[in-house]
Amino acid sequence: MLKSLLSCLFLLFVLSPVGLKAQDDTLSIVFAGDVLFDRGVRRAMVGWPDSVRLRHEGDDALIVNLECPLTTHRSAVSKQIVFRADTLCADIMQHMGITHAALANNHSIDHGQKGLQHTVQQLRRVGITPLGYGLDAASRMAPAVIRKGGAEVAIFNDVTFPIENWMSGGIGQRPGIANFSVDSLASAIRRYRTLHPSQHIVVFLHWGTEFKTIPTMRQRIDATKLVTAGAEAVVGQHPHVVQPMQLVGDAPVFYSVGNYIFDQQQPLCRQAVTARLRFTRDGLVGYESLPVCIDNCLPK
Repeated sequence: MLKSLLSCLFLLFVLSPVGLKAQDDTLSIVFAGDVLFDRGVRRAMVGWPDSVRLRHEGDDALIVNLECPLTTHRSAVSKQIVFRADTLCADIMQHMGITHAALANNHSIDHGQKGLQHTVQQLRRVGITPLGYGLDAASRMAPAVIRKGGAEVAIFNDVTFPIENWMSGGIGQRPGIANFSVDSLASAIRRYRTLHPSQHIVVFLHWGTEFKTIPTMRQRIDATKLVTAGAEAVVGQHPHVVQPMQLVGDAPVFYSVGNYIFDQQQPLCRQAVTARLRFTRDGLVGYESLPVCIDNCLPK
């Protein structure tokens, strides 16, 4: 227990350009990693207490990457690993304080377009905003905007690599996820900043290499492209382990925050972080990484 606690404390780092003191007009957004409600998590949920709350007092939004469809529809895509979870898991997420769920990843489509569409319906039913979803390319690329006081933050979500046995494009109105190149995403950010100069931009990305604790050169190059285009912060997930934070100019880039609600038992997969970003109308005023230890598939 002590060794595990010390490992988590080792992950802690706090970086703030102008301080992190909470104010009434400060918008606090927490980004967490991969969330799964299938496989080992499905079994572990039986023993979870009803009192679990993951969004802390003072935080206005908790954004996670949802790694499985929430659907009764069974039409598994032919791929190596396929997940599916009960629709009531949307209620569990809402009860925990999750406000936004990123769908631009390689498992949202595990049960096809119907499963994806059903997932979105369940999230919206409980008031959780889906990210990286739409019926055409424009709506998939469009960010979700979070507002508080004078602060407005646009959250872009994308998966940057090809998805196994899946094509997210197509003609007409079809459920799909944001699966665009970083160059396309950077162009969209530039256009968006021109149209919405008072809004601040964060990119929440599914990228990198699984189980690698060091970001790839491709990630570093892509981070620079996104910051140059106008992103004030970049937060990544997918590797299932923590990768370091680095400044690109003045923008913090959290290359991977690791898991969040997940069943992988390898020691590095049970150590994670969350990225807390604080904004005012003037922009990003504080950022920090908070350590997470995953026990019985729950973040502590």
